[in-house]
Amino acid sequence: MTRWIAALTTEVVNTPLIKLKDLAKSYQTLMSRMDEASQIEARMMGSAKENVRQLEQMTAELEERARDASQGLSRFLHLEAVFNCSVLFGIREGEKS
Repeated sequence: MTRWIAALTTEVVNTPLIKLKDLAKSYQTLMSRMDEASQIEARMMGSAKENVRQLEQMTAELEERARDASQGLSRFLHLEAVFNCSVLFGIREGEKS
């Protein structure tokens, strides 16, 4: 009977301890994974910020190219208009009315 009581006492004491150890291990695993997730999130945010910076730079470059192209086109159209007017009115280089 004493052995049975001792075994029962051991089981009653050890079962919650085993569950507590399992719970502590699960908690450690969870905290480790949360830390890994946090590090991954930080890397992703860094990459996203860098991508946004690059897109802003590319946008600025494209806007500048578009401005330059627009100015070039304006100059070309102006010269073409001057040429067409000179042809239309029969004005040649060196001739003045």
